[in-house]
Amino acid sequence: MSLLSIIIPIYNAEKTIQRTLDSLNHIKKKHQPDVEVVFVNDGSTDASREIIEKYVKENTLLKTILLNQENRGTSFARNSGLKVSNGEWIFFLDADDELNFDPIAWTQKFPENTAMGFSGEFYKNFKRRVKIRPLLITEKNFLDVYTSRNPFPTPCLLFKKNRLDSLFEPSFTLVEDWLFWTMNPEIFEKMMVFPKTVSAKINIHGENKSSNQIKHGEFREKVVGKVLESYGKKLTQKQRNNLMIQRGIGKLMQRKTTSLSMFVKIPCGFRLYIKFILYFFFQRINEKVGPYAK
Repeated sequence: MSLLSIIIPIYNAEKTIQRTLDSLNHIKKKHQPDVEVVFVNDGSTDASREIIEKYVKENTLLKTILLNQENRGTSFARNSGLKVSNGEWIFFLDADDELNFDPIAWTQKFPENTAMGFSGEFYKNFKRRVKIRPLLITEKNFLDVYTSRNPFPTPCLLFKKNRLDSLFEPSFTLVEDWLFWTMNPEIFEKMMVFPKTVSAKINIHGENKSSNQIKHGEFREKVVGKVLESYGKKLTQKQRNNLMIQRGIGKLMQRKTTSLSMFVKIPCGFRLYIKFILYFFFQRINEKVGPYAK
């Protein structure tokens, strides 16, 4: 069994994938035989497949698996990678991101952990915009955190495969990682965080799927529905309020109206409440200055 599986879904990434491949060199040569990289070509119509095939042919140390499938979306692609992966540990990397550390050093040092969280740096036009630090998730704060926000971009968490209860929801093309973490609480049973270590550089550009605000809002609402369905009576009033506010934000992102009752959903996550207020007033401002405002 390989110690670590890095799963990389790829769709028309010919402009960025070489940068991702080059970043795998952050894994020390002595550790590379303990790593397999699972490439899932999700129906690319550009040169992505040829670039990956060339890399697989020329690579001599890392184990590699290349899956070619019809375009089914990121969630389906990651699930395909999970199903064929042989690693004890799993790490996700997108085809426009860059690995920034050697994960094996951490799995060897802390083998008893179920998950390890790292910082992520977001870049736009090759300039660093923001750094996201990891949050320690415990059994006690798990639902408080995940009903209020998604604290982990996918390339900022290293976790054990045997802790998975659920795969990605294939129909989700946005915020799928938020739902995935929420449906897999066992991942966080024994977690450590390392805020001084940056696991990945995450590149933001116009082609990122997360740039579509309206669809983002649609899937935010769908996450709320899934979490309510799955956790039901286990949720505290605060956690239910968090989800109602999340639903309200989702509606605002779609430029829909939302009930003023959202303002009295207390107790709730403070940061989430402020986020809702900002979305609410930005929507009102846009309504007044928009091209169809009267």
